[in-house]
Amino acid sequence: MSDIIDFMERMGGDAQLSQASNDELAVALSATDVAPELQSAVLAGDAQRLGALLGTKPACMLVAPPVP
Repeated sequence: MSDIIDFMERMGGDAQLSQASNDELAVALSATDVAPELQSAVLAGDAQRLGALLGTKPACMLVAPPVP
């Protein structure tokens, strides 16, 4: 699982990679050890599937300023 986390971190920190086309992403992913089903979810832009494959659960948080 750390391979996909490393890739997503790299993607978030690299403006070119975060704006890459599917073909460019496919090339970048092919140079990693990310599992094929995870690569497919990334290329499809399917965050829900990616989360399910990683076993994550949705989280929601609200931070509100104190009332005067």
